[in-house]
Amino acid sequence: MTHLSSRFIINILIPNIDILLKNKYNSSEFAVSAFMENEDQFFDYNKFCELRLNNGKNLINIELFFDGNINEHVENLINYIENNIYYTNVILNIILKINSKIELLRNTEVLQSAEKKVRIDFSICFDNLKENGYNFCFLIPFDFFKLFSREIEYFNIELFQNELLKFFNNPITFFPDINLLLYTLNKQEVQKLLYLLQKKKLLTPYQISLLLLAFPQHTVLINDNLSLNVKNDVRKFMKNTAISKRDLKMGIYSVEESIYQIMKSNENFNFSSFIIQTQKWLKIFLNNQLIMQKTFIGWIDEMLSTEQLFSTLSLMKEDDIVKSISEYPDIYIKSFSNSLPQKRLQELLSLTTNKNFSIFERIESQAIFITNYKKMKIKKLNLGYESFPVLLAKIERDELINLLLNVGWFIFSTALKNMDKKKILFLIDKLPSGAKFLITDVLNGIINPNIIHDEIQINKARLACVNEIISLYEDGFIGLLN
Repeated sequence: MTHLSSRFIINILIPNIDILLKNKYNSSEFAVSAFMENEDQFFDYNKFCELRLNNGKNLINIELFFDGNINEHVENLINYIENNIYYTNVILNIILKINSKIELLRNTEVLQSAEKKVRIDFSICFDNLKENGYNFCFLIPFDFFKLFSREIEYFNIELFQNELLKFFNNPITFFPDINLLLYTLNKQEVQKLLYLLQKKKLLTPYQISLLLLAFPQHTVLINDNLSLNVKNDVRKFMKNTAISKRDLKMGIYSVEESIYQIMKSNENFNFSSFIIQTQKWLKIFLNNQLIMQKTFIGWIDEMLSTEQLFSTLSLMKEDDIVKSISEYPDIYIKSFSNSLPQKRLQELLSLTTNKNFSIFERIESQAIFITNYKKMKIKKLNLGYESFPVLLAKIERDELINLLLNVGWFIFSTALKNMDKKKILFLIDKLPSGAKFLITDVLNGIINPNIIHDEIQINKARLACVNEIISLYEDGFIGLLN
């Protein structure tokens, strides 16, 4: 996972670059440098295009250079960037929660300015050509990175890397913003999204009323995509129900979390490129989480030490095994030597030859590998719902957001029923306000009061939370205090 944060930046500025490499050059070789401070006196690359980002406050010009003269391969890259500029904009809007606009400018002069710039080099290897490949370079103004974190300082390499990884490791980064969605999606996409939520019983007329009150600028867009019956129900709520700012925050959060949970699943959002890209990056983020705290080879070593490697391999599809070991097949095959027959090992090794898998394909398969192992490990622990109060008391407040977004506010609040309310209110104080208000109302019996005496439902929710707490602890995303 060398230089992972700089690789993320390249994949944001040139989305799905792996597709270009595969389709055009039958390659996935894509080397990326760490962040570097640019030194003009030693820089002799040729500029060939520029990305101009307008974030509503100022313009940020990101320059792209090449280590030779313009040729067909550079033109291929320019055309690819231009054809995918929409997706670059989508990703930036999603993760930065801004309504920005980015455009490609060709054949512009090198910008002469005193502003500080960060350099990222990347090399593309062409497996099916005589050439060894080409070297490219981004010069990115420091102000671009300040959009990700105000804590970033120029130029502290370690802090730079850590702050960006912290950003990409924050579960809120890919949490949907319903206002941004309504601004971005067209009428047909909004219609299909609202229908999907209603079909899954995740969007009620009351919640629609809250959205209309919270975002009056989207009233026509929302109303035009509702059935007559739903419109009538919405009018009744808006006419007869007193709605506070607190209610609005709860409603917005509940809808956004529902979209987030659907995106985490394998739901097909083929009606919206914007949501597909959001879902794709959310999955990259979730998969990446599993190997941020421990390398994949570290997970394999753990499986060997707990004698669970064979059992885990037996749950895997062949294609996922091959992808997961594709970076260093010889090392992983050696690790598998006591778990699989020699003939099977050779088959797997041969399948890794002449196959190009992108880093994100590999991460996804490794995540499946690790998840299968973790499920077996947690099952063997045999912890019951009665462990929930003890484990919950050991979680730091700042890390509770990880549990919330993995189980959802309703399961979490159900698990909290009949516990010390004063301690719970202190614990949840740093959660997003909408989630905090929803949980509080469940505890007070305002939302779903029937849960109060339903021990079966409460214990089921607590068991789900226990399993998730252990999983998050194993991954290093929450600590458990002594």
